[in-house]
Amino acid sequence: RAMNLLGCCYRDGRGVEPDLEQAVAWFQRSAERGHPPALVSLGLCCEYGWGMEPNRSRAVKLYLKAAKLGSARALDLLGDCYQRGQGLPQDERKALEYYHRAANQGYVPALVDVGLCLEHGQGVEKDPQAALSYYCQAGEQGDAAGACNAGFCYLQGIGTPKDPEKAVTWLQKAADLGSARAMNLLGCCYRDGRGVE
Repeated sequence: RAMNLLGCCYRDGRGVEPDLEQAVAWFQRSAERGHPPALVSLGLCCEYGWGMEPNRSRAVKLYLKAAKLGSARALDLLGDCYQRGQGLPQDERKALEYYHRAANQGYVPALVDVGLCLEHGQGVEKDPQAALSYYCQAGEQGDAAGACNAGFCYLQGIGTPKDPEKAVTWLQKAADLGSARAMNLLGCCYRDGRGVE
């Protein structure tokens, strides 16, 4: 675990100068010992070419290994790989399956991913009401994207009748959590007098 944390310090420049190659070396050492967060961190480095040449097929292998060891985040990342067709064949149904598995393990960002699939009909028939429910669940657990998406749904009447007051409540929560999109939408609400006094 300490090796993975040291890798995070080098990746993020916490207490040391940022050094992606050092980060990769520490993630690799921790991953060799089967630490799921290190497998995920190393997988992200492989996927995006942080401190190494990009290697999406290796990233997928690392995510699969982490998922087998119980990492919900790895399941969500595998869903992203299927969704985008990066490192795996594009398959929206498989993506949704992985997002559901991650959400069922308590990985809150996966709730937003399931919601997006339901809202847009990716791998499943469109169900905007169910999408809103997933966004609200994520938002209630402190996820900025979930809160923002819930606010947008209430603002636009997606999966629910338009409710500007509820929209502003959700957008304010998302803005408080740092969502730039929510801040912009909230500004539009104030500008247009929607859901605010």
